[in-house]
Amino acid sequence: MLLLKGCLELKLGLDTLENHGNNNPVCAVINIATGDPTRSYECNRMEGQYVNIVIPGRSDYLTLCEMEVYGVGFI
Repeated sequence: MLLLKGCLELKLGLDTLENHGNNNPVCAVINIATGDPTRSYECNRMEGQYVNIVIPGRSDYLTLCEMEVYGVGFI
């Protein structure tokens, strides 16, 4: 088991092909040192179809138990 220290990046965008979507813009930086298992993030009017959570600078796999994504239409 790998113990992570530091931060993860939550990315949102329209591109999934180039670099597996990891070139999409960052919506939020997730501080994993807090130990809080439930968090909500708002991407403040960013548009996207694909959500990535990545470990910056590493190519390890990240396993999530559950993730919910909600979209809001723009007016």
